[in-house]
Amino acid sequence: MTKRFLLASLVMLMVVLTSCYKQQEEAVLTDYDITMTNYDTDFDFKTYNTFTIRDSVLIISDYLTDAQIAKFYKAGGGNEKILAKISQEFVALGYTKVSAGDGVDPDFVVNPTATFMQQTDYYYSPGWWWGYPGYWGYYGYWKSEKNTDYYYYPWYPSWGYSYSYTYETATLIIEMLNGDSVKEYLDWLEESGPNPDPSDAPKVQLNWNATISGIASTTADYNKSRTENGIEEAFNQSPYLKK
Repeated sequence: MTKRFLLASLVMLMVVLTSCYKQQEEAVLTDYDITMTNYDTDFDFKTYNTFTIRDSVLIISDYLTDAQIAKFYKAGGGNEKILAKISQEFVALGYTKVSAGDGVDPDFVVNPTATFMQQTDYYYSPGWWWGYPGYWGYYGYWKSEKNTDYYYYPWYPSWGYSYSYTYETATLIIEMLNGDSVKEYLDWLEESGPNPDPSDAPKVQLNWNATISGIASTTADYNKSRTENGIEEAFNQSPYLKK
């Protein structure tokens, strides 16, 4: 065995792992999906009856192109599907959805935000056999200048390898905000003029929120299914929301 063969083996291993990843991503990525919920333990959600939801999901991203964002907002795209799924879950709990044009002040406002961020991680290894029993080094032949016999002699490798990998994450945040506090904030924003001091803003009351996150796949339908599953899981985690 030579250094060249070892290096070639490592390169081939990386190629094999990379080529298999896309085939297995649907079986692997769901293992990293996370759904978390938080709520005000002192609040009685049964005092709420009506809600409204923003007409669009706010997007924050450092890698989406303008074309991808436009596709998200087009009719029948991700924006409409997320809003419809969230509304469906709240209606199923016994709440009534209203719109701003109904002349009714909603009890709570649903504020959905989606973040799409690119992550880069780095990995370094001092050698693939590091710490493996019996692989402190391998034995090779050598010949003494004073002796014609060949002997085994241990060679202790000191080189390692490193690599980096980049991937995209997607997170959906759903906030349940008190309707009166949102109205008070919007009124303040309208009356305060340009460049208002944020420290003077009235506090918006947050009663419940959910965070659904995972590693973005290259398959749109797969991402959609995982997002819907995450929304359902968030409401399953929150039985106190039911009227």
